[in-house]
Amino acid sequence: MSDTPTASWNSTEVRRKVLAFAFCLDSIGVVDIAYRAGEARPERLGQMDGFFGFLAENIWLRVLLGLVAIGASVRFSWKPGRYGAALTALVATGINYTFCAEFTGSVPNVLFCSGLAMFAWAVTFGVARTFWPPSSRPDDFLEQVERLAGFAALAAFGIYFCKAGLSKYFNSGWDWADGSKIRSLMLMYAYPPDSVIGSVQEMIINSASLSRFLATVTLFAQLGALVFPFTRKGRVAVGTLLLGFELSVYFIAGIFAPGNIALIVGFTYPWHRLGKSGRLGDDERTPVELPRPPRSRVLTSGAGLASVAVLLWFVPWTPVSLGTPKDQMAGSGMGERVHEQQQRQNAESMDRMDEPSVDEPPVPQTTKAPVVMEYVLDGAQQQRVQALLKDVGFNNPLDGGYRFSQIAIQRTSIRIDLTHPKQENSPAGSLVLRHVSQAKDGQSRSASFAFEAVTKEKGLVALHLDAAMKSVIAHDEGGYFIQVERAPTSP
Repeated sequence: MSDTPTASWNSTEVRRKVLAFAFCLDSIGVVDIAYRAGEARPERLGQMDGFFGFLAENIWLRVLLGLVAIGASVRFSWKPGRYGAALTALVATGINYTFCAEFTGSVPNVLFCSGLAMFAWAVTFGVARTFWPPSSRPDDFLEQVERLAGFAALAAFGIYFCKAGLSKYFNSGWDWADGSKIRSLMLMYAYPPDSVIGSVQEMIINSASLSRFLATVTLFAQLGALVFPFTRKGRVAVGTLLLGFELSVYFIAGIFAPGNIALIVGFTYPWHRLGKSGRLGDDERTPVELPRPPRSRVLTSGAGLASVAVLLWFVPWTPVSLGTPKDQMAGSGMGERVHEQQQRQNAESMDRMDEPSVDEPPVPQTTKAPVVMEYVLDGAQQQRVQALLKDVGFNNPLDGGYRFSQIAIQRTSIRIDLTHPKQENSPAGSLVLRHVSQAKDGQSRSASFAFEAVTKEKGLVALHLDAAMKSVIAHDEGGYFIQVERAPTSP
């Protein structure tokens, strides 16, 4: 008699290993983003204090945290039930992620999807161990809970992409599917027209039907990601569309999310069915059979989780303030006051210097040029600047055929151009945004910006620029500028 073949893989084990691999990629990405940001803005390293100031000064500590996260993820992938390793990976990478967000002033577009799925997996095990005491656990308790955790990870994955689709809908409604956002993305990340990607961009920009079709498919694919934990066929259909979206965003716009791509590829297709024994590992359709948990444990655990949620809601345990440091917030005036206070302290220290003795000639002192500070913009804020135009829309058609189609983020200013198809060579008007401290008498301003409308025309152009200015004022929440020392100029 031949031995009964056994499956070398099952669907849950594949998902666990795919999740660990995706999380490793994102952990590396977080360290890399923080390193490149530090190389580009070394002056920002000296502005951080406390624990994150210590991390800013010790790059090898951040690398060590990344290695800890990778090691914990690998350990998590080896056997069922190692949710402690998953939590260790989340904490280690979470520290690096928070440092990266604090340093750059924006939230990196990595780790969200893999981190949410890893958290769902770990929480499922934690809750299961709380619900079922050791005495009531069956022999295959780990395998049963592991299957639940796999579905929880699929649900977290679907929620992540569905939330992205809902954000598009709530920010722009079904107008997002008109194709203008896709075309604006092509214009923002334009490649040379004679390249392959550039020619594809030209096709999308010049074809309203094609851009509308791509936008509609993207929106419905993201909203449809909720089917992932429920149906395999739906998962394959929606996942294929999501994979096409992520790859097109990478090749056309250069935005790379390796963790998301790894999860889409690993979660979408039934890789465990490869090989002769593949079908035996199809545990996805095997029902989870766990005994009914004691009512007292369910109520106690539910009350504990609810208490923690309420506590975090009213007393958030978040000692980290993301973005621009509070003493440098644009529009608050605190940056200017801090600078003036530093200058007064420097002047007082100079006055307290010992006077030269009568018998000795004064020692000539080298005059040091005073430190000049300036407010500069973080160039990676294109999406935030676009959001300032929410009331008029970015690249949306306006009265008279005009549209705000170009945004240029320079070192100390932002220029928003109003264009018209009949004036392709030059904008019909521009709205220039500078730091509010540079506002002149009578000049309009918001919490962060001083406004200057540049146009030779009146009528609709002036009205559109005024509407854009009002939109910026309404949605300006600060945090666009940081105060740095101006580089010395040659005499």
